[in-house]
Amino acid sequence: MLKSNKSNEDIINLLEIFDIQMSKIGTEIILNRREFIKLSDESQTIHRQLTSGGEELLDLDYISNVDFYGKINTK
Repeated sequence: MLKSNKSNEDIINLLEIFDIQMSKIGTEIILNRREFIKLSDESQTIHRQLTSGGEELLDLDYISNVDFYGKINTK
């Protein structure tokens, strides 16, 4: 794209469109991951019911570098 004969203004406009599209897709990914976290809690309960007397524990962890409230965790 940068090697094409398009003007710099056209390239900037395309990059803005790509940024918007990537932001929307990123938001969908984060929201789906939040749903996964909710499902992991439910799966723990179901697993406990299915296993021998609840002796086994199911633990699913998802650690994100993005805070769900908009901050980026850089640790």
